[in-house]
Amino acid sequence: MKLIIDTNILFSALLSADNDFAKLFFIEGLDFSACNFLFIEIFKHKEKLKSISDLSENEILRQMSTILSKITFINENYIPKHIFQKAYLLCKDIDENDTPFIALTMFLKATLLTGDKKLQKHLQEQGFDNIISLSDLKDEIQKK
Repeated sequence: MKLIIDTNILFSALLSADNDFAKLFFIEGLDFSACNFLFIEIFKHKEKLKSISDLSENEILRQMSTILSKITFINENYIPKHIFQKAYLLCKDIDENDTPFIALTMFLKATLLTGDKKLQKHLQEQGFDNIISLSDLKDEIQKK
């Protein structure tokens, strides 16, 4: 399954050494991608991450390095502008910062993995169904 991860998934994976978000990146058959904007978002929130994580800064960096090696990063410049525009219209009323993740999901015909329930609900109300929560993904994996 091709999954696009957004910032909150990576952020959650860095909160402790042994959590469901971190384990997710080691499940066979899941193919993770993200846009380069993810780096900006993590850097922007690095102090908050350090303050709420159970990990030391070195442990966060080690875990981040391991997880980042499991993600294919795609430059947003490769996504056609008309797709970006559609993505912007889908998320402008909820959080414009999600636009690159939605655009990449559309471009790759993938599924957005997010922990943002408000975003998920909003997008589904807009007819965007290529989105899944961690709990729904776990249920889907267990069915296989």
